[in-house]
Amino acid sequence: MNSIYPHPISRLLLVLLLAGWASAASLPVRILSSWQEGLRHPSDLAVDARGKAWVVDGLNRRLLVLAPGKEARRITLPEFRTPLGVAIREGEVLVSDPDAGSLFLLGLDGSLKKQIPLPSVCDPVDVAFLEDLLLVSDNDNHRLLVLDREGRIHRSFGKDARDWSPPLAAAAFSDDPGRPGSLAGEFTYPGMITAYAKGMLVVDVLGGRVQDLTLLGAYKGSFGTFGTAEGELYRPKGCARLADGQVLVSDGYTGIVYAYNGFAEPVGALALDGKPWRMEGPTAIVAAEEGRCWFVDSRDSTVYLVDLPAIPDGRTP
Repeated sequence: MNSIYPHPISRLLLVLLLAGWASAASLPVRILSSWQEGLRHPSDLAVDARGKAWVVDGLNRRLLVLAPGKEARRITLPEFRTPLGVAIREGEVLVSDPDAGSLFLLGLDGSLKKQIPLPSVCDPVDVAFLEDLLLVSDNDNHRLLVLDREGRIHRSFGKDARDWSPPLAAAAFSDDPGRPGSLAGEFTYPGMITAYAKGMLVVDVLGGRVQDLTLLGAYKGSFGTFGTAEGELYRPKGCARLADGQVLVSDGYTGIVYAYNGFAEPVGALALDGKPWRMEGPTAIVAAEEGRCWFVDSRDSTVYLVDLPAIPDGRTP
């Protein structure tokens, strides 16, 4: 499985990666709350109808339920091995666990409602509810799977890794624009999923982009391209769609969160105290109400709730 955590890189390479961001427009944020709570490399979170954040604390094999000013609630299940992705809808919590080879369906009280076995070849990173079905990003197989609640494959999106030629290792790092995984609706290690009313955003990690798809998997567009210059993504990890259609994307290598307007144009980077906000290893981003947003910094084992600035939505000059 393609790791959700940033790999170590040299100081020189990091300087080169960040050099292209020096001129990015500054979008100042204000941190409202932050939590560590003994977290060990949290990976994902989802927000319920009451505004509480359900954080996947994978190495502690638990979920933490967070809300400002309240004590964290801990949910530990003996069935968890390495929980990784989470989604919430209508009183249900869905958690992916690649090492357990299962999805776990929980109630809001933390009780286990159902353990859903996955196909043996599946490598689940993130999950989402898709109407009455379940959507899974199958990382190593470069596809999205749509499953029923018995774990049976209903359909899939993307190009299955078993159909790739040349071999995976060569194809994944090729500069050939026609390589498998580079076309619209194809993926190279898909990661986090953000479902919204009329579609879904899927982080295409080695593709250096976030793809926007319809609920039936048809390609609508993408945010970002691979690279290290302003507006480009080296290792995108998390994404969120804001109320007016703007999109935030976190880069797990540079630590920067970049904003795109509704036309998929880069409009700036989030900033803190007058400087680009560079987290250690950001992963999940989830939009909340009132212009707020949740962020997971996996490498720093911290969760943030921040107040966002106004983000431009018109076309840039």
